[in-house]
Amino acid sequence: MLVVRVETDWYTHDTEFRYVLQAGEGITITPHLPVGQVMFLPREEVSFRDCTAAEIESIEASHKEFLGHKAAAAQPTPYGLTYSPQYLRQSRAQRDAEERER
Repeated sequence: MLVVRVETDWYTHDTEFRYVLQAGEGITITPHLPVGQVMFLPREEVSFRDCTAAEIESIEASHKEFLGHKAAAAQPTPYGLTYSPQYLRQSRAQRDAEERER
């Protein structure tokens, strides 16, 4: 069984998919290997516009910062893979901050 929930409203960068495997099982993934199906459910009307130079710089800085935190939090798994809980940490921190504002 594989269930994946990806939050996309607040994060515009790389997304990690998580798989629950039985003990001793492994999975090999490459950047070009299709692993599933994506379905987008719109929550509100979407409008597009070009980013300003300042917004592009901010997005790139945010991406670089996230990757730095992700690399710093990386942990080896018992099966020889590397896992970083940074996406989960950031997602929960964002959710908790939103709940405190209510």
